[in-house]
Amino acid sequence: MRIVNLVILFFSTIAVIGTLRLFARERSSIRSTVMWVFIWILIGLFGMFPDLLEPLRVGAMMQNRMYFLFIVAILTLYAMFFRQSTQNTLLQRQVSRLAQELAIVNYRSEYGDSKKHDLASDSSEQSE
Repeated sequence: MRIVNLVILFFSTIAVIGTLRLFARERSSIRSTVMWVFIWILIGLFGMFPDLLEPLRVGAMMQNRMYFLFIVAILTLYAMFFRQSTQNTLLQRQVSRLAQELAIVNYRSEYGDSKKHDLASDSSEQSE
């Protein structure tokens, strides 16, 4: 076993512990925590046993392991970017909806009672 393998294992272990600590402090969601722990475990596993990548590389019909790793990393980053983009869109919709609801609540708190009172006085004046 080479020193590089041990360094990769060490950093992935530290990253898993750090990710779990973030979750314990409620600074990370369960979904995000599971995803990152899975990624760090895979990095540690493939760092310790790089020969596990050989069947995947051969299955992808690539000659060079480094090119294979770069392509897998880029595809993983694209998937993560898509997930973040989707979550961002959902959060923007929620913020818009909450801003609209807050505006309605503020309007009702400022003008709601006076409008009802004005309408009631207008209808009583019209009936007389």
